[in-house]
Amino acid sequence: MDTLDFKRFLSVLHPFDALAPKEFDQVLASIDILYFQKGEVIIEAQESSRYYYIIAKGTVTEQNGENLITRYFAKDSFDAPTLIEGSSQNRFEAAEESILFGLKRELFLELLRTSPAFESYYLHDIDRKLKSLVSKNSAKELSSFLIRRVSESFLHTIVPVDAATPIMEAVTVMNGQNLDALIVDFKDGTRGIVTDKDLRRKVLATGRPLENPIGEIATRNLITIESEDFLFNALLLMTEHSVKRVVVTENGRMTGILEQIDIISLFSHRSTLLTMRIEKAQTLEELGACSQEMIHVIRSLMEKGVKVRHITKLLGELNRKLFQKTFELVAPPEVAANSCLIVLGSEGRREQMLKTDQDNALILRDGFEYPGLEAVTHRFTDALLGFGYPECRGKVMVSNPSGAKAAGHLRSPSSGGATTTTKPTS
Repeated sequence: MDTLDFKRFLSVLHPFDALAPKEFDQVLASIDILYFQKGEVIIEAQESSRYYYIIAKGTVTEQNGENLITRYFAKDSFDAPTLIEGSSQNRFEAAEESILFGLKRELFLELLRTSPAFESYYLHDIDRKLKSLVSKNSAKELSSFLIRRVSESFLHTIVPVDAATPIMEAVTVMNGQNLDALIVDFKDGTRGIVTDKDLRRKVLATGRPLENPIGEIATRNLITIESEDFLFNALLLMTEHSVKRVVVTENGRMTGILEQIDIISLFSHRSTLLTMRIEKAQTLEELGACSQEMIHVIRSLMEKGVKVRHITKLLGELNRKLFQKTFELVAPPEVAANSCLIVLGSEGRREQMLKTDQDNALILRDGFEYPGLEAVTHRFTDALLGFGYPECRGKVMVSNPSGAKAAGHLRSPSSGGATTTTKPTS
């Protein structure tokens, strides 16, 4: 193979083949061609790496001490966890003369933030590898992570722009200062945020004129956290609101932006990766695997001495994500647009530790009827059963057509006359 022809080589490798032309050109400009002799160390254990490596020719071994973990061959790549965590748990060396393409760390992390294909492919791979990298020091590392303050982590610079600023001018500011997000100031004193994702979805994808004001695409409900709060709570906020960054404040004053990728850099926690897997699941089978993984997360946290209140809080968020995604997968768009799933009992109070019985109901828009609604609700109940959530002994579940009659009706004027099934208190 011609080692200089890495453009053709990379263009057929996933996820590089899914990159936009501009992103692919950035990759080509960032690639270094590296040569290693047999036995030469590529990444030493406990050391950081400058590159994400793709093997063009040769063989590379990954070892933990004297134990061989795996071998990598032409077209294989390594090692995403090293770039995210900051150092490698294992040693990588050339088993024979090898030619590698090295993608610079800075661009790799940028693509991880901006490219859905990169995020999906590599974070899934990281999750798999992290399971094999649990060490004796993990309890100490986790405890340190849980008590670390937001102010101790890396914060991205706050750069405000006026809401009337043209989109093109705002983009120039972002490019000039290498930012992923801008804070937008409105005349009424409120503030919003515009991210690189907003620019892709609301400008590039729609053809919105670049002369329009940046305020048109800003999200005005900022998710904030105090600088002296714990990183663990920042992670929970991101999980709860399905965002990748939060604004950090100190006594009401914004001091920076904390990004999810930076928290992962401090500690690659399985629950974070599990949340991403739930959100990206396309089938009930994938969600079932996530549900089983929750048990391992709980067991791992318990073994590491994490306080029960922390585990309960985290599990409540994971369960909420799982229930929401399950309903999205089983409910037709017409039902989803005219209903609201609610959870009751221990689910609703987020007091679950493992998998308690189902307590749920469906609020329907006043006057809405759907011929196949009963089949939809049964699919939802059956899916949760398959995930390990047993039926409610009192049958207070969306799949019980007589539940409203048994448990009583509530009609709220504020909800436009919607009816919901509620569990009677004892």
